[in-house]
Amino acid sequence: MNTASLSYCEIAKTIDVIDLPMFVISIKGDLITFGRINPCYERTVGLRNRDIAGKTAYELLPERTAEAVEKNWRHCLKTRTPFKYQEVIQTGAQECWWETTLSPVFDESGIITHIIGSAQDVTGYKHAIMDGAKDLATALKRNEEMQVFMTMAAHDLRPAIGNIKAINALVLANFTDLGDRKIDQVRLVGEIADGALDTIEKTLHYARMIGLKKTAPENLHLSHCISDIAALTDPTGALTMTCPDVEIVCEAVPTQMILRNLIENATRFAKNHIGISVTKSAERPGQLVFRVSDDGPGFAGAESGFSATLRANADKYATTGFGLVAINQLVEQRGGAFWLSESRFPGGATLCFSLPGTIVQPKRTRAPLALAG
Repeated sequence: MNTASLSYCEIAKTIDVIDLPMFVISIKGDLITFGRINPCYERTVGLRNRDIAGKTAYELLPERTAEAVEKNWRHCLKTRTPFKYQEVIQTGAQECWWETTLSPVFDESGIITHIIGSAQDVTGYKHAIMDGAKDLATALKRNEEMQVFMTMAAHDLRPAIGNIKAINALVLANFTDLGDRKIDQVRLVGEIADGALDTIEKTLHYARMIGLKKTAPENLHLSHCISDIAALTDPTGALTMTCPDVEIVCEAVPTQMILRNLIENATRFAKNHIGISVTKSAERPGQLVFRVSDDGPGFAGAESGFSATLRANADKYATTGFGLVAINQLVEQRGGAFWLSESRFPGGATLCFSLPGTIVQPKRTRAPLALAG
């Protein structure tokens, strides 16, 4: 759609006939409001034009969600280019993931008067990816255990069978055939030994291949990710969250899952503040260290309690969500680490994890983003 110099009436007529959830944002100076949603959007989310027309994001949505939504609108205004992103919005008791595209509309003098938005519900797709990541973490952990077992067994068997083959060759070298076909049985032992050695080599090769595949790294804007998580875990903005306004390259889905879990935990215990940070790892080249801190009562049992939790049988947590044990599996499978660190806030807790990744160097230094309560 050519969004240059379209009138509001032209925009409304166009989006109303498109069978895809679409909306219009009106821009008047610094005021940004909802202008219109098309019939498909009305059917999809259960809203009506009369419910949203002329209202700001803060008048329609919880504070955290409104903050994240308006931030995306203003990004489109600032860059003056189409902006595509994924966002998660709480609708009642249900979380909905949307893949949204914002396109600016200019008047004849080049001023942005409206933003046209299109949204596709990708909730099922995102849940499938996240469920798959959890299942994959568990499967890879079991594969690692199987890998160790197969490797040890194969290494133990290989010299013993090699000895059998060598003894069999000595027997054959001095064997006198008396016509009773016993030489065939001796040869059969050698063939069995050859087959067993071949199977062992294939087993060792397979063991080396288990768990080597990982998903491709992606660009992830950390503050955007944290804004979405904050909108779900602290919708009223009762807490102050800070995070760096940086872009990173990493395995996006595992990173988002771990941050979501740790921030959810932090919001249950924090009094006023949660801090999220990411830095390059000094001990693990090529990895990033993520830290989630809160000013709550601290981790029960401190270091010993944290270690005991990670030693627990993961099967105990299979029906209680993606907990700390599963996070540890996910991190370890990727060569990272998960640990409890000294708290950034007095008396609180700081949970840290490292994963492969890099920080995209910004063009200028930015202050940490504050998601104020």
